[in-house]
Amino acid sequence: MKNEETTKAIATPPLKKETVAPTPPRPVSKNATVEKAPAPRDEQAP
Repeated sequence: MKNEETTKAIATPPLKKETVAPTPPRPVSKNATVEKAPAPRDEQAP
């Protein structure tokens, strides 16, 4: 029973990564703008 849970957990990450890959494309656009704002601040800090 414990082995089955481990196999499901390992088989879930790969499936979730594949589903998240096609999803980020849209949210990435909005995140890209928010990430660009904080990015310059980090560069100016040093």
